[in-house]
Parts: sequence; C-alpha cells; structure tokens
Amino acid sequence: MTLFHSISDPTLAYLLLSAGLLSIFFEIANPGALVPGVAGTIAVFVGLVSLGHIDSNWVSLLLMGLAYFLFVVDLHAPSHGVLTLAGIASFAVGSFMLDNPPASTGDGISRIAILAVTAIMAGFFLFAVGAVLRTRLTRSTTGKEGMRDAIGVVRESIDPEGYVFVAGELWRARTTMGSIPIGDFVRVLDADGLTLVVEPETVAPVDSRDTRTPHDSQVIPVHSMSK
Repeated sequence: MTLFHSISDPTLAYLLLSAGLLSIFFEIANPGALVPGVAGTIAVFVGLVSLGHIDSNWVSLLLMGLAYFLFVVDLHAPSHGVLTLAGIASFAVGSFMLDNPPASTGDGISRIAILAVTAIMAGFFLFAVGAVLRTRLTRSTTGKEGMRDAIGVVRESIDPEGYVFVAGELWRARTTMGSIPIGDFVRVLDADGLTLVVEPETVAPVDSRDTRTPHDSQVIPVHSMSK
C-alpha cells in the first residue's frame, strides 16, 4: 500500500514518464539494446498508472510524445536541429500542462522538477543532434561529395578519357569539353564510380602543391605501368 501511495506522487509520476520516454528513445536510436526499451516501457506504464490518480491533462502527454518523435526524426532528417528545438518546446509545454491542480491544494508536479528535466532533455538532445551534424559535415568532405570542385592536373591526355592527379591520388577521368592536354589543370564536376567527370580549369590554384607528385616531370602514364 505504501508503494502504491508513493508512485501516485505527481512529481515521481512525471519523472518516471520522462525517464521511460528517454529510455525508449535510446532503444529506437540503438536497435537491439533491449534493456532500455524494456525498462522504458515499464517506467512509462507505471508513470501513466500514477498519472491516472491525479487530474492530468492528456493533451500534455501527446505533446510530450510528439517531442520524442521529433527528436528521433531529427537524428535522421537534415533539419539542422530545427525539429529538436520544436521538440524541446513541445516537451516543455506538455510538462507544464501535465498537471494543473487548484492553487489551494498545492499537490501538483514540482516546477523545479519540470525545469530541471526540461533543461537536461534540451542539453542532451542538442548535444546528440550536434554530434550527428558534425558527422554529416565530416562525411561530406570525403568520398564523392568531397571530390566536387577539387582541382587536379592532367597526367594523361583526356580525349575523352585519361588520367588526372587529384587530392594526392591518380584518378581516371573523362570530359565532354573536348581534349585536355597533359599538364593542364582541371576541376572535378562529379564522380561516376571511380571515374571523375572534369572540365578545364583556366585559373591555376594559388597553392598547387596537392596537384604535384615527386619528380613531377617524370610521371609515367598509368596504362604504361602494366607493360
């Protein structure tokens, strides 16, 4: 009976609900962990049972659930944190709407608990989204995306295919801009598998050291190396 009375405390119910939703978020973000999902489901269930004994505004639960939905979506959608900010606002509004008892009773959710949990949620999800954004930006500087607009130098005449030296490596390249002779600079437009699509670059780069190789004047065309 004492346990049942304890979990009926509005602040404890709110903390259980918040912690449970956060655990479920961990499970969604890391499928297969199981423990966060199970623990979170139990915590949400107990929190909802506890809220059933107080004058709860159920619209607020929808707002809190919407907040976590926005958090999950923002980790996979390129919204640059906009959805996370909306989720934090939804969580805060839902938290303050969750229980609004008469002022005379004073038996409501602690405002300090609401502010503390909202601040923790905001800090955590802003950090998580920031980490995801940094990962996306790092990825964009490598691979196919990172090659675009790179400047290289022709190692074997491109007509319409040949070889260019770009970003410290020798690449097969092709162009639709006519023949490009050895020694000319080119700009990468795109990458088609392991073949770069290039165009002539009339303005030489300020620092062209990345387009040079040791003993530059003695570079042997790639196709002749196998002979």
